[in-house]
Amino acid sequence: MRPRLLGAARAKWVTVAAATVLAAAAVLAVFSEAPAGLDPRGCSLERSLNPPSFPAHVFGFDLQGCDLLVLTMAGTRNSLLVGILATIFALAVAIPVGTTSGFAGGWVDGLVGRLVDLVTALPVILIGLVILSALDERGVLLVAIVMAVAAWPIYTRVIRAATSRESEQAHVDAARALGASRSRLLVRHVVPGSIGSVIAVIPPTIAFTIGAEALLSFLGAGLQLPDVSWGSLLAEAQRYIRQAPHLMLPGLFLLVVTGAFVVVGESARVRVPE
Repeated sequence: MRPRLLGAARAKWVTVAAATVLAAAAVLAVFSEAPAGLDPRGCSLERSLNPPSFPAHVFGFDLQGCDLLVLTMAGTRNSLLVGILATIFALAVAIPVGTTSGFAGGWVDGLVGRLVDLVTALPVILIGLVILSALDERGVLLVAIVMAVAAWPIYTRVIRAATSRESEQAHVDAARALGASRSRLLVRHVVPGSIGSVIAVIPPTIAFTIGAEALLSFLGAGLQLPDVSWGSLLAEAQRYIRQAPHLMLPGLFLLVVTGAFVVVGESARVRVPE
């Protein structure tokens, strides 16, 4: 019993630490426009690739002599925005499609299942490269929409399975026997019981979206200047990593934040009743 309690306590503190990381990232994103004492336009080639200095410039400077902390904070804002907006857009499609498929069953469920399988089989990065490379302007909103195309099948599959499972529960059968309409069954009995599964899959899918956007930006097909993301910052860093290893600091942000999303998602999967 004691090892189990210790394991539960350890998992709780890991989840708290992950949630703290996400809260800190959110604060950085909110205040990225005007960090105290730092000018996002205060770039000088005289400071190009200068290493970190404490306490004024803890992240050092990039090739153009811009403060890397300011750029990382801006990248935090844009990366989180892409992940959150892509989730909203994907859920806007997945909730009605997945719920209808799981509740209706039959040929509707079969058709949606084949469509989801087809989209899931497509290589996300390749599709993103093709679509985004063909566009002249690539801002946060447009990249989020492309990421939503990759994310909606994930949510649809989870919602579809949860709705189908919930539709077969005894309390739903009882309400159906009492003459409840299909819309009432769906809204009052099926959807509330399916929420847990959706909540659990949102954080890791946001992590996947942020990682995919970072890779696209790293390859030059993601966000365009003046917007920056962790991926675009790492694209510059890989060219000067030996000369200025501090340029890899945005990569640490990417690793820690996406890992925190995964940990929170795993905790939700365990704690939220399905």
